[in-house]
Amino acid sequence: MGLQVFVTDMNEGFSRSGLMASPRVDALVEPMADFLRGLPPGSRVVFVSDCHQPGDAEVPEVRKALRERFRRGGRAAGADRRL
Repeated sequence: MGLQVFVTDMNEGFSRSGLMASPRVDALVEPMADFLRGLPPGSRVVFVSDCHQPGDAEVPEVRKALRERFRRGGRAAGADRRL
């Protein structure tokens, strides 16, 4: 019998590109892929992810929060990117 695995928010927007992208998260992509490839036969993998369109109400709020965190010297995900 296989395993059941849920993978949450493992997407480009948190790894390689996008406002929330982070080299730390990007470094998890290959290990995660290796783990998933090594699952026993019969395993089920479910990928879930939240998504937003540019006009969504929360998008400006996320940008504002990241800018404030960066200004205070915090290490926001993507802080090395222009916000």
